[in-house]
Amino acid sequence: MIERVILSNFRNFSIFKSDFERVNIIKGRNGAGKTNLLEAIYFSLNGHPFSRNLKGIIKHGTEQASISSQFSSEAIHITVFKDRKILKLNGKPVRVIDLKKKFPCVDYSINSFISFKSKDYLFSLIDRGVFAKNERIVEWLLEYKRLLATKRKLLKKENIDKVALDVLNEKLKHTVESISNIRKRLVSSIEDCVANCFNSFTSKSLRVEYVVGKVRDGFNEELIKRRVLVSLKKDSLKISMDGLDLFMFSSVGEKKVALLCIVLAIVKLYNENGRLPVFIVDDLEGDLDSGTQKKAFKTIIELPNQVFITTLGAYSGFNTIELDGGSLV
Repeated sequence: MIERVILSNFRNFSIFKSDFERVNIIKGRNGAGKTNLLEAIYFSLNGHPFSRNLKGIIKHGTEQASISSQFSSEAIHITVFKDRKILKLNGKPVRVIDLKKKFPCVDYSINSFISFKSKDYLFSLIDRGVFAKNERIVEWLLEYKRLLATKRKLLKKENIDKVALDVLNEKLKHTVESISNIRKRLVSSIEDCVANCFNSFTSKSLRVEYVVGKVRDGFNEELIKRRVLVSLKKDSLKISMDGLDLFMFSSVGEKKVALLCIVLAIVKLYNENGRLPVFIVDDLEGDLDSGTQKKAFKTIIELPNQVFITTLGAYSGFNTIELDGGSLV
């Protein structure tokens, strides 16, 4: 459990310090820094911000930012410069993968869910679900990124080594298929849990399905266009409500409940395997009627996990961090 976070020149925070309990309510008006505080917590557990981009992390007019977090007996310290970051655990340098393996974290972000970045966000949720049972997914994803980077460089060369490209394509195809198949199995395993959760909020039905994109023979086309065409981006997560596309035929409130049910299923996978991820929830209350909002909040806090929830003021009775423009009130 995260016991304390200290921030210096992070986003809109100059100096910030707060202690945390199991259930934490981050309260404040729009622009006060609620999501920024969630991002700092996420950063300390994952070794990177929400978008993985360091742009904007350092408070304007300063040279570097820092996050110091106390996680039970573990001390995490992150220093961010304009073009790099330094990660340390108990005073020793570590990698992003080291933090991810040691400190599981699941985030609920409706903005990422309904924005153009939704595919990347959904894939990251699925990968966290896979990780709850099989940590090798991290190595496979890193290998996939390495192969893509190598292939992009190869395709930019004036004279392409086709033998090397064929070997690379075979490895990439195998890696893509392995990741796609394990993601598909994960989604199949949580489908009933998600459907039952959604049905407890509404009489409508929800179905989630991982669709594996066809790894067709696009390699020849890549040679012509000199860019990667065969990748995991061909896959998709199909989410339907009463048989219709959720993203096209549902309200924001229905999307929020659907996402909550998907995230809850992944959190429960971790819990069943004896690991309790930190649960970060951003902007749950808007567009939900009071009854749905109360039920969603009750469902979240009944979990044994440490929880961080942002609010404009809907929740009370728990450890509350009240923000006012990047400082404690």
